[in-house]
Amino acid sequence: MNFQTFKDQLPITLSRIFLGGKRNVLEQDKIKLTQLGKLLATEFPYLIFRSGNAEGSDALFAEGVCSVDPLRFESILPYENHRKKNINPYSQSYSMDQVDLAADDDLVYYTKSKANSNLVNRYMDGHKDRNGMKAAYLFRDTMAIIGSKSIPLDPVSYAFFYIDPADPLGGGTGHTIKVCQENKIPYLTQEIWMSWV
Repeated sequence: MNFQTFKDQLPITLSRIFLGGKRNVLEQDKIKLTQLGKLLATEFPYLIFRSGNAEGSDALFAEGVCSVDPLRFESILPYENHRKKNINPYSQSYSMDQVDLAADDDLVYYTKSKANSNLVNRYMDGHKDRNGMKAAYLFRDTMAIIGSKSIPLDPVSYAFFYIDPADPLGGGTGHTIKVCQENKIPYLTQEIWMSWV
């Protein structure tokens, strides 16, 4: 799919795009992530962009969008002060500290799995230790896609990822892709979008 085809196929209801991926970005790819953020922000001046404020992919995508219009960028944080110094002061940020999980049943449903149920339960019980905080990052990744009822925060309509081709569904990026799949949110990886920039 080329960029024009992507533009032609965008749903008219599109309002938010997620941009994220793995922390370890190949040196030769870094400029491409920044260029994609800039391209999308320039070509779609009515869209809001969102990321998870992590090092690597998230930061590079954010840099591109914010170079065009930081007012249209949202950072989703696992806790209030997560990498605050890296957030553009003109952009928006939302954290798991603002969320009422009792009112956000979808957020719990799409975050909790057999593999991480102990972590999620620990976090929901109020434990902010190392294991409990691992769940905060998973919740952050889920909220970045489906939003939150209790803040409130709208879901995204589309997502772009920079993945590890050898393990595309591994780690937090894999979790985020699975949330897209479960919610039928279309997404592209660098296999497609890297040819656009």
